[in-house]
Amino acid sequence: MRALGAKAAVAIVGYTFDGGFAARNPSMIDRFLAATRQAKEILAASPAEWQRLAPRIGVSDPQALAIYRARYSEGIWRRPAAEELADARALYRVLAEVGGTQLVGAARELDAGTFYQPRGE
Repeated sequence: MRALGAKAAVAIVGYTFDGGFAARNPSMIDRFLAATRQAKEILAASPAEWQRLAPRIGVSDPQALAIYRARYSEGIWRRPAAEELADARALYRVLAEVGGTQLVGAARELDAGTFYQPRGE
């Protein structure tokens, strides 16, 4: 990601929700995001949770499970939304340049509504 113009690793997992709903219920969205952030941090910090989840993931090898945990932890959003957005825009510009309309359609820039801006960030 850095080689393509991002300043840091960009979080890969996100959530999709209606912008109108978010505008009418910002505290609900903020609480949801806070709860998921807390759950992600628990998973990142707890080998016991990964052991509990291993059968559901379908992994029995401890080394493989450790790799899953490490990659999961790397994907957690830990930067301010503005930094994630700036890097996502930089990466999108590369996709638009390299893949053109066949990859991104007519949009040459990342849509402004792609990232929800939590209050206080």
